Amino acid sequence: MHADSPSIVVETRRGSQQLVLFALLLAGKLTIDSLQIRDFRFQKSSRQDAKHQEVKRHYDKLPEDWKTNLHMHILQSPDSLNRRKATTCGGCMVIWELYDSLIEMGISTTISKWSKCPKDKVLSDPIARNKTIVFVNPEYIDSTCVGSGNRVQVRWILAPLQSYYEYGDGKKAWNFRYWGEEDLVFNYCSSAAAHPELLPSSNILQVISNPKEGDRFDLYHQQSEVSNNTDHRQGTAFVVRKGSRWHKNMDRFHRRLPEPHRELKKFDDAVLRKFEYFVSYDPYTFYSFSAAMLGAISIVHPLDNTTKQDWAEGTYVGEYLKAKRLDNVPGIAYGPVKAEIDFAKETMPKLREFLMEVRHWGKTETVGRFARDCYRYGKGEREKLESGLLVRDAYTKWYGADNKMKSLANSPMSY
Repeated sequence: MHADSPSIVVETRRGSQQLVLFALLLAGKLTIDSLQIRDFRFQKSSRQDAKHQEVKRHYDKLPEDWKTNLHMHILQSPDSLNRRKATTCGGCMVIWELYDSLIEMGISTTISKWSKCPKDKVLSDPIARNKTIVFVNPEYIDSTCVGSGNRVQVRWILAPLQSYYEYGDGKKAWNFRYWGEEDLVFNYCSSAAAHPELLPSSNILQVISNPKEGDRFDLYHQQSEVSNNTDHRQGTAFVVRKGSRWHKNMDRFHRRLPEPHRELKKFDDAVLRKFEYFVSYDPYTFYSFSAAMLGAISIVHPLDNTTKQDWAEGTYVGEYLKAKRLDNVPGIAYGPVKAEIDFAKETMPKLREFLMEVRHWGKTETVGRFARDCYRYGKGEREKLESGLLVRDAYTKWYGADNKMKSLANSPMSY
């Protein structure tokens, strides 16, 4: 580790894999050159204490015109270059959201399909102006766009590489082997990383598409639609989705809630406005949040041996919760118990505002530090980065020559 490189503090959480990783660390089976590990598994009540906060690092001040010397080029799925077609692809939607966020920051940004790298003439203006040209590559891409100009390659991990085994595309799990050792890596959330427990929280680059002002979830000026007014609602809607993956013995408790019961195969806001309750057996679907914003009492099937806070930190709002040291999500019941249902009813009107704050945090804090690191990297900086990791630190050192994870060999899915 370089003498002047900043130390990185990682909070560890509870869970079987986490305990295995921590045991391996203590046994000396894993080497973490640039990480300091703090175990918070037994300190949850003291998270608000300042002494447990990450040490702030200081960086050289950037020139006032740094944004004008930066150009971003984002690679998108060919099927989602049309925004209207991107609504069925969550990753494609957040790619467009990053594009919008960078434009709003005043950074010139272009986008093209990932199946074909843009030619130099497409980037003739930033090349002529000697801008740092940053290529933002979703983890699905194993190639590198080469050409003229000062180019920076970013690998944005929207889904864990290991997850491609589940979708029958196991070769993609080893995409990192085709990336440059010094390419920059940013993770959409900690669960997307090779080792979630060892990922610096600052490495997150997260933008979300909903909610937005004036969208279909903007119902709070219509009090009849939300909160405890259920006069026009009846019955229980539910979704299973990936529930069987997360629950060995799934308790179909929607059967104990008011009838009629209806399973939703796809999201339908018009239908959800008619039901009093909504149950999700998939703990990590956005449906749970959407249903609550539409006025249904949203209940998530709890995970075995997982507290509500641990569950919440695994959702797409988890990084915000950890960053702001919050311990609960408004408007969601974790399990069909009275206290949780009462909490969901009482706090439902606060959910939309909470999610708007999550969205603002992602667009300003995570996108801001990402852009600043891209500028620093383009100027030759490799050590003192606010949030970026290099491929060799994020991936390569965890794998052996046989492409198996050194710490969890023979397991293509590490978490």
